[in-house]
Amino acid sequence: ISISMILLIFTGINVAALDAEKIHRDNVGAVLVIEGIRTLDGAKSQGSGCVISTTGYVLASAHQTVGMSGMTGRFQDGTVIQLKPVLVDEAREFALLQTNRTLQQAVTIGDADTLVNGSELLSIAAPINLEFSTVLGTVASTHRSYRGYPAIQAGLTATHGSSGGPVFDKTGALIGLITGELAAEQFTIIMPINNAYTMLEMHDISTPKLKNEGEMESTLIPVTGTPPKLLRAVMAYNNGVYHTRAESKVVDYTMAVKLAPEFYEAWFNLGVAAVQIGDTETAAQAFETASKIRPEDGRSLRNLGRLHLTQQSFDKAIHFLTMASQLDSNNVSLLNDLGEAYRQAGEFNDAVRTFLSALALDPNYASAHYNLGLAYMALKDNTRAAMQFKQYLKLAPQAADREQVAQVIKTLGQS
Repeated sequence: ISISMILLIFTGINVAALDAEKIHRDNVGAVLVIEGIRTLDGAKSQGSGCVISTTGYVLASAHQTVGMSGMTGRFQDGTVIQLKPVLVDEAREFALLQTNRTLQQAVTIGDADTLVNGSELLSIAAPINLEFSTVLGTVASTHRSYRGYPAIQAGLTATHGSSGGPVFDKTGALIGLITGELAAEQFTIIMPINNAYTMLEMHDISTPKLKNEGEMESTLIPVTGTPPKLLRAVMAYNNGVYHTRAESKVVDYTMAVKLAPEFYEAWFNLGVAAVQIGDTETAAQAFETASKIRPEDGRSLRNLGRLHLTQQSFDKAIHFLTMASQLDSNNVSLLNDLGEAYRQAGEFNDAVRTFLSALALDPNYASAHYNLGLAYMALKDNTRAAMQFKQYLKLAPQAADREQVAQVIKTLGQS
């Protein structure tokens, strides 16, 4: 049975059902009707939104706020507040609005990456003439995209005026806003709140701190006066850092490098994420570009060498790992990688030389002893091979392959 099957079975046991009454009761006070006048034709417009921070911030959909004047927010109890846009991200369909007063209640910011197909959802929106309606639904697919960004397809009723309506998971946490309805398919598109994490963090609104993968991933804070295009690139990059799914990371990092072609960190992280989803072509291009942007940083070269090694492109692997080791000559694990590239390429004398260089730096590096033993075996130097395998077992007494290595030592006649 696969790990994915185990997870599916696990999530089906003792999982509390969505409590619609409680989620509505806990969140309706933070939902608003967003109203304004379209400057293009003077017509009235209505949408939905929610308080994202009691310090005065409201989150709404971008298309309901662009080209609008005199925007107001109206709560269920009739209270009206004036709103002005602070930051609008049309690509991701989020708008951050602000009022000049403290607000009583805000939603709890969640994590849309925890959703799976079939997850229960609840939305509180303000369709025209049906304001503050509560609608239940389920996730139809977590793997959709909108304008190149991750989106959620849901079986959730949404009519005119519902755009910007907050959508909650079974815990009552906000996982996204309604963007619109695919009328022909009778599905609603939800933009995940994760796509707005960077926007919120930039205004000191806390979001869930997600565990990131990859060597370099860390968010960047743009300085005051950053050009708008570069600012959008940084926002896309930071969203990639926050995502846990590699597919989502690839989308955001790709957008970042399109907006800022010299964005080294985005190219590097794109390579890491592409490797995770098995897209070796994109990964190779990303690492090559990163190495050209910052040739003094050998990490991209090393990852490029490792990538070619997994594809058994030994000449390229040796080339890039050699370049990386010239930039970081005291990196034991890097020398071990280069030695392994030589060994797999059948260049055993070069492999021995490189493994010995690694062990000169760190005599206790167990992996280099093991790989050096393999190289000596290939050269039919059984005595030296057995010595290296014995040292490997001494340094790694709990190694999973301990019994197999011990058997190899006996085979070599050196027990």
